Amino acid sequence: MTGVQNYAVPAPRPIRRLRLGGSLAALGLALGACTPVDAPAPAEPEGSQMQAVADDAAQPALAWTGRGQEPFWTLRIADHETELRQPGAGYEKTADDVKIDEAADGAVTAVFLSNGVPFLTATRTNRLCIDGATGAPLPYAMAVQSGEQSFEGCGGSTEEFLSETPWVIEDINKRGVVDHAEPRIAFGTDGSVNMRAGCVELRGSYGVNGGELSLELAPDPMQVCEIPALARQEAILVEIAGSPLQIGATTWGEIRLTSGKGEVLTLRR
Repeated sequence: MTGVQNYAVPAPRPIRRLRLGGSLAALGLALGACTPVDAPAPAEPEGSQMQAVADDAAQPALAWTGRGQEPFWTLRIADHETELRQPGAGYEKTADDVKIDEAADGAVTAVFLSNGVPFLTATRTNRLCIDGATGAPLPYAMAVQSGEQSFEGCGGSTEEFLSETPWVIEDINKRGVVDHAEPRIAFGTDGSVNMRAGCVELRGSYGVNGGELSLELAPDPMQVCEIPALARQEAILVEIAGSPLQIGATTWGEIRLTSGKGEVLTLRR
């Protein structure tokens, strides 16, 4: 399909949501461009019987994004609104009905219909997915079917991945950490960041550009670290965090932040 086409449709009906026991058919989501890693995020088990969820109006709106390479594509879903883009092609379309199936393994499939006919099916699987264009970790894999076209790739943002839970700083430049210090860092969805490197709490902001993380941290001026070992650890962390860091991830629960000098911070959930 070429160009952008707008469709006038009747007023949307509420999203219908079903819960399915068991797992959806496994999806082949490994692309050279966006590569899911077999380390799924925790998912709550579901019952073995299909059951309708009461009170459709109370269900949250869908807010998904997806992208991939070979061929390049992007997808934006906002409740009943869909936008699928490819070079020289794509569409924006409003569904008058959406059916959602949720599986016990965490995979969620949304089917978008117009006049009772499906025009887009998107499946989101919560697992680490690596964006091949930037190397950045993303929080879920996406599989999309539109007409006769199929796409596979990643979804969400690196900010979503980082802010899922706080991180423990497990190792500083392959030298470990001070015993019982438990240095931690927590990323907020609003771009804020808190880090406890030693005895002092550091607060500030962070930004992500592709696979690169930038931190701006400042200590609480009312706090002073009087334990020499913790003060040294804090100084090293602040120095490393002061330069752009490349984000590397191989599992859902571990990332490595590498400076331009080759210094590495290892973080675990």
